[in-house]
Amino acid sequence: MNTFLINSGVDVHRNDSKRIKQVGNIERFNYDTKVSYWLTEYANMINGTDSTIWHPDEKPSDEVYIFSSDICRSLRLEYGESRTNTFGITNDRFVLPDIAFANIPENYGFCVNATNQNKTHVIQCLPTGLMSLKTCIKCKFIILIVIFYFIIIICLVTGSSISIPLPIIASNPHFLGADTSVKNAVNGLKPDESAHRSFMDVEPITGSKYSII
Repeated sequence: MNTFLINSGVDVHRNDSKRIKQVGNIERFNYDTKVSYWLTEYANMINGTDSTIWHPDEKPSDEVYIFSSDICRSLRLEYGESRTNTFGITNDRFVLPDIAFANIPENYGFCVNATNQNKTHVIQCLPTGLMSLKTCIKCKFIILIVIFYFIIIICLVTGSSISIPLPIIASNPHFLGADTSVKNAVNGLKPDESAHRSFMDVEPITGSKYSII
């Protein structure tokens, strides 16, 4: 189970708009101000909220960051459009851009250490649209249950560093925004911008979240 320290926006030494802008920001994750899963200091930064809370007086020009403990990293969202929901409330929609999982120099820190066939140490960067989580998602306990001739393996997944890495890869649904070689490797995929793009809808006055996908 993860532990979060969240900024409440209350500060006896400050009383200004900058203090309010910090509401919901993650100050510590599992008692630390950064993670240690990735290759660079930038990749290990904890930025933004957990996406369930946002500060009041939101503006489309705001830099919106969320930290996802599921993939152990921060993500930057970009303003997409203003939308009116079924209750007649106008929200600003922030979307996850393709650059989040792109194979570009800015994302080098999210590559992982690997060993090739001749036992040489290499840095492995996956094609655009994919992100390896083997340094993040790990199996801490393995329980073997033998039933007749079958072996059932139960793995308890945890973020602990003392554990076995699992070969899990993250992507957008249907490999939306992924490299063509990735999408062509699987039959039946139909990436759809409107259906498969991750987004967050924020009511700008109160900062309330109405949709998070």
